[in-house]
Amino acid sequence: RHWHLLIFVPVLLASVVIYLTQDQPQQYFSTVNLYTGIASGSSIELESNGLGYHAANTAFDNLINIVESRRTLTETALRLFTQHMTITGPDPMIISKEKYDALMRIVPPEVKALAIAGDYEGNLQRFREIKQQGTDNFFYELLNYTHPTYSINKIGSRIWVKRLSSSDFIEVGYELDDPGICQNTLRFLVEAFTVFNTEIKVNNSDEVVKYFQAQLEEAATTLRIAESNMME
Repeated sequence: RHWHLLIFVPVLLASVVIYLTQDQPQQYFSTVNLYTGIASGSSIELESNGLGYHAANTAFDNLINIVESRRTLTETALRLFTQHMTITGPDPMIISKEKYDALMRIVPPEVKALAIAGDYEGNLQRFREIKQQGTDNFFYELLNYTHPTYSINKIGSRIWVKRLSSSDFIEVGYELDDPGICQNTLRFLVEAFTVFNTEIKVNNSDEVVKYFQAQLEEAATTLRIAESNMME
């Protein structure tokens, strides 16, 4: 008896929802899985070298802290900005026209003059040098204030890092309303994380090597003294 209500009310509600949400910006997600080798252990030896439960959790926490660190986020934002200044116009795989035009409106002429089209590494080095000159320049404001794309606080609020179950993998994800920027932000984040994590591991290895070198020198000195006493 009420078939017209059963049809009319859902259609009306659906129409209202579509009308009210038609202008909302779309959100895009990009994720990547990184292999760590922590849980199972990575070693040149054939036997397993896995860590204990608490040691593995600590190692994963350290990795997550590196991903979310201010240093990693700063390098990510700077690389992203450099990429956008290296191209000569909007590219849907990199940055939308709306975002690109908004960026060009806020970049000072002296910064634009430093950007050479196609020279990503050169631009990155020049921008790094300006950023390191102090806190009263364009890059300090861009990275430390509230810019929706390049602010390290904004980037940090949109990323997530988690371990996948009890595996060797961690998932890193990012969310933004521009698909090109979303994907490239995550790519630069992973690149920066990889470099900094490698530096930490190399430094730790250096300390171990230095320790054994010191022990070797001490043993050699003891041996020379013993040989000298035997000769006497």
